[in-house]
Amino acid sequence: MSAFLKPLFRLCSTVFGVIVLTYFVMASIPGNPVFSIYDKGISQEVLNKKLESEKLSILDLNKFFIFSKKLISFNFGKSKITGEDINKELKIRVFNTLKLTLLAVFIFLVFGLGLGLLGALYSGSFLDQIFKMITAMFMSTPVFWFGLVLMIIFSLKLSWFPVSGSDSFSHLVLPSLTIGLRPAAFLQRLVQSRVEDALQAPFVQVAMSKGLSPSYVLIHHALRNALIPIVTIITLEFSQLMTGAVVAETIFSYKGVGTYIIQGINSRDYNIILATVFISCLFVILSNLLLDLSYPFIDPRIKKQA
Repeated sequence: MSAFLKPLFRLCSTVFGVIVLTYFVMASIPGNPVFSIYDKGISQEVLNKKLESEKLSILDLNKFFIFSKKLISFNFGKSKITGEDINKELKIRVFNTLKLTLLAVFIFLVFGLGLGLLGALYSGSFLDQIFKMITAMFMSTPVFWFGLVLMIIFSLKLSWFPVSGSDSFSHLVLPSLTIGLRPAAFLQRLVQSRVEDALQAPFVQVAMSKGLSPSYVLIHHALRNALIPIVTIITLEFSQLMTGAVVAETIFSYKGVGTYIIQGINSRDYNIILATVFISCLFVILSNLLLDLSYPFIDPRIKKQA
């Protein structure tokens, strides 16, 4: 029971910390949503009243508790700029971002695990050298630049995929490749290194001497005993994929949580900022909670030590 309660306590305390930090940052930065609503023709007196009513202050605990109560109850209110229901808009955007992230995770796992295992199986070969060259190229490429290159090649030159939008599966391909291939390169290097070390272990050498096929030994013995650091990196990279989605969604004008965050920041729409940060925080924390709970199933020795 304690193995579940400790991660749950960390989840709750982290969420509270994120709410406090986000509110204080918004209260500290210059700007006010009123400037995004009213025209220049408004009287100075009315403008000052509106500016004072919408102003956030670190010392205004009443507004902080109102914001916190709304977030915890998942009642994000309405946009201060457009008046749209944030809950309704977030349902669409969260679903779109989940589709993008899951496809990116699939690309990340297929390329990272697949090429990592192949690299370990053919270590030192010409194929291994090609893998190292490809992964080095991806690891040294910034996400925004890589996204622009993909857009130029596959959208503008070849016309295989649309430049922007979020209406169909074809709109997902380039953004998911943008955020999925770079972390896949890191995973490939890690998997290959860990599996190569595991292949030198005595129990693996014994399994090989029994006449078992290299692929069977690789997956059922070497990979299984190298899973803990690999699963850790996969979970951490999932958090990074959520962050990278902001960049990819902005480049490809994809209607997701990332572009919604940018919209809220540009217009100082406090409700949108708090809602999107809160939702993003929950995704990251829940993925780390699942990681903590999965360790004992991957390696029973961890459960015994706990």
